[in-house]
Amino acid sequence: PASACAEDSIRISYTVSGIYEDNNVFIAQLSDANGSFAAPVEIGRVAGYNPDSILAVLPLNAPYGTGYRIRVISTAPLISVS
Repeated sequence: PASACAEDSIRISYTVSGIYEDNNVFIAQLSDANGSFAAPVEIGRVAGYNPDSILAVLPLNAPYGTGYRIRVISTAPLISVS
């Protein structure tokens, strides 16, 4: 969505390339209000290795801002896309 509020559920679509282990988990992370991933907040996850989407919930305590970003990382192998 173009905008969202705290506690909103959003669906994050992503595509994958490469080979992933059977125990792989894709994790959606939220940046801070300035777009930094120095201390990302996990907002959703899904197990598997096929392209999919993640149903994520925005945190209640997220301050208002317009610079947020979302990225999806994988755990096996560890690859991030911003």
